Amino acid sequence: MAIKTIEGLKKELHGATQNRKKVRILVELSDRFYLSDSIVALHYAKEAVKYSKALADDIDKGIALSKYGRCLNKTSDHVKAREILQEALSIFREVGAASEIP
Repeated sequence: MAIKTIEGLKKELHGATQNRKKVRILVELSDRFYLSDSIVALHYAKEAVKYSKALADDIDKGIALSKYGRCLNKTSDHVKAREILQEALSIFREVGAASEIP
């Protein structure tokens, strides 16, 4: 499996029609920028959470929330980060995805 470029991911996002696919791409984009540009990573994580609201409580929604909480924590919004991460933790426990707990 080839690693996709950021531009390739953006193009794939533009063509995505399903919320789940959009969430997965946005999470990956957030991960790609996490170390180099916290604000851009936060933007993509926030977008992932927006699209995840249309999903049932499942692993993709939990991952989107955990990435958003992680970015909030890095950008010093610790109170909101804790709230979001608690929500993600609750979803991971509910669906039995302990390996995803941040």
